[in-house]
Amino acid sequence: MRKAFRVLFSFLLVLASLGVYISNKVMFLKKKEDDEIFNREKDAGHLVPDEYDVLPKREVSIPSSFGYPLKAVLVEPHKTNRYIIIAHGVTQSKTNSVKYMNLFLNRGFNAVIYDHRRHGESGGKTTSYGYYEKFDLKSVVDWLREEKGPDLLLGIHGESMGAATLLLYAGMIEDGADFYVADCPFSDFSEQLAYRIKEEVKFCRQNYCCQSPVCSSAFVINIL
Repeated sequence: MRKAFRVLFSFLLVLASLGVYISNKVMFLKKKEDDEIFNREKDAGHLVPDEYDVLPKREVSIPSSFGYPLKAVLVEPHKTNRYIIIAHGVTQSKTNSVKYMNLFLNRGFNAVIYDHRRHGESGGKTTSYGYYEKFDLKSVVDWLREEKGPDLLLGIHGESMGAATLLLYAGMIEDGADFYVADCPFSDFSEQLAYRIKEEVKFCRQNYCCQSPVCSSAFVINIL
């Protein structure tokens, strides 16, 4: 009986450690530095500094309903009521959104690119993969409509986590845009989480770091 209890206790301890470890990995995922993103986009030809620098634009700080600032850039080369809001993916920043912004600028739209919570220059302590970000997106939409008036032709483009965020916003908060472009969203967060755990296990095994709670409890993957 004591042996069975010790086995059960050990299993629960490993499971709890796994939960804490993965939660920290997910919510505090290492972000890419903005200089790294800028250089990558520039080298790929997605961002031409001279062209971006001459665009009529201004930096803005939009208050989130959770008390932190959302840093954004309002880009307005056209006299129009057509606007696009662009939401980037996890670990990225608004710099990564410039290539998508250009597609819409070339079609006569103005644009808002912004940093999600805990990304780029914005505040916020955790990444929630759309849970809190959908409310921040509403704050951006509300700010733009207050700034430019209610009669906008408004679109929202999102990539990866940004795509999941706009779908959650449109489906759970409000259908506040005229059209949406959801580029590569994840359809099931539990599958996304299981994938990240498996990738973590693979990394640990390849780098001989099996003291990690993920490696020591790799068998838990099978129950996800």
